[in-house]
Amino acid sequence: MHYDHVMHYDHVMHAESMPPRRWPTRTLALVALLLAACVTGREDAASATSRASASGAPAIELVVELQPDSTWSATLVNRDTLPVEVVLPGDGSATGRRTPIVRWYVTDDAGEVEQHPPWSCANINELTADELVTLAPGDAVSLGGYVPRPRLPQSGVASVWLSYLHEPLRPWNGGFCADPDSPLLQRLRGTPPLDLRSRPLRVVVDGPGAYRLADAAE
Repeated sequence: MHYDHVMHYDHVMHAESMPPRRWPTRTLALVALLLAACVTGREDAASATSRASASGAPAIELVVELQPDSTWSATLVNRDTLPVEVVLPGDGSATGRRTPIVRWYVTDDAGEVEQHPPWSCANINELTADELVTLAPGDAVSLGGYVPRPRLPQSGVASVWLSYLHEPLRPWNGGFCADPDSPLLQRLRGTPPLDLRSRPLRVVVDGPGAYRLADAAE
């Protein structure tokens, strides 16, 4: 055992006494590139994991329909396998003063236009309990009366779709009288964020306030 120990010691001393090995510049450059590739690969994998985590929103569908009497309906449908609590638009949603924000987009010969209400009051109503709805799998709920009608051209064909953006931590802007730490707002802040858009509908405008779905030939 002592012999083995001495041999090992002599080997270490011999290695320490040897002059440092000089690596060719080309070899060092190749090593640097390989290390950089490894680091970049790890960063790309981390980014992909982050993007996958960020996309883990519940499967909620925003459905817009044009009724035979030229009125519009907008509905949230739970396509997920678990119950999901959603937030309905309220006073200020169409003007961006509170979450969720709803916007109509209309595309015609002039291009796509994001529609904003022509006016808005400086005050908004407080959050109410009926604006927080838990949807079981397969259930649906109407977005209600705080979604305005889209403004369409006076004639022709237009493509219409609705966006719904819910950011639970988004500050409320307006004459909001409720306590910012109220149980209802705390509950809203715990709901999942959603960024939805409906399927575009091709609509024919036959006259003022008279709309219908376009057929394949239009």
